This record gives sequence, C-alpha cells and structure tokens, in this order.
Amino acid sequence: MGEKVPQSEDFKDAVAQRAIDIILERTDAGRDWRGKAFKKYSKSYKDSDDFEAFGKSSSVNLSLTGDMLGLLDKINDTRDKIELGWEDETENAKAANHTQGVTVPQRDFLNLNKKELEELRRFAKDLMPDE
Repeated sequence: MGEKVPQSEDFKDAVAQRAIDIILERTDAGRDWRGKAFKKYSKSYKDSDDFEAFGKSSSVNLSLTGDMLGLLDKINDTRDKIELGWEDETENAKAANHTQGVTVPQRDFLNLNKKELEELRRFAKDLMPDE
C-alpha cells in the first residue's frame, strides 16, 4: 500500500477476506484474474456422473462441490504480506491443477489484477484508523 498499515489480526483478516471475496466473485462470473473467460468444460467432463450428480451447468466457475473455493483462506501473514491458500492438501492440489493447467485446462483464478489490487488498497485504507 505504500504506507504503514496496522498489524492487528483483525485488520489482516478483514483485508484477506476482502481479497478472497474479490477472487470468489470473479471466479463465480467465470473469469480468470486477467479478466478472460475460463476455458469451457470438456465434453467428457460434461458427460460425467459427477457433473450430473452435482447439478453443474455449462457455466465454468470452478465449483463442482464448492470445497476448493469454500476453503480458500488466509494461511499466513507477515508484517507486509498476506498469503491466501489452502491448509487442506487436496484442495491445494486442485487449485494448483487449475492454475497451472496440469490435467485440466488452465484456469488461473488465484491472483489479483491491478484494478482489484487498487480496490483492495482502498478497502484497507478505509479500515485504517485516522491518525
């Protein structure tokens, strides 16, 4: 942010949650952090039992069960950095698979673009106590 920020856990938790909310809102809209639409689901995936069982639509939002995105959380923070991710190894692996495109089409959702970072900066600045 370019200025001294509060070191309280409440402040860091609020900023982390806002960052998560931004990621979730964008991902639910089917867009990666660059604003590009996610690659469509494959025909074999759309024809799978899981796809039908979970009532998926053709809208790509990375939410088969909701576990991966639902467990995204602040996993670490330091004086000047907040790290988001997953404590759960399975969900962490799923996210890595999506962001790197290992066995599924690459859908790089876990990042913030300049506009989103500016929104987060304004959010954090509004939380800061007046001096």
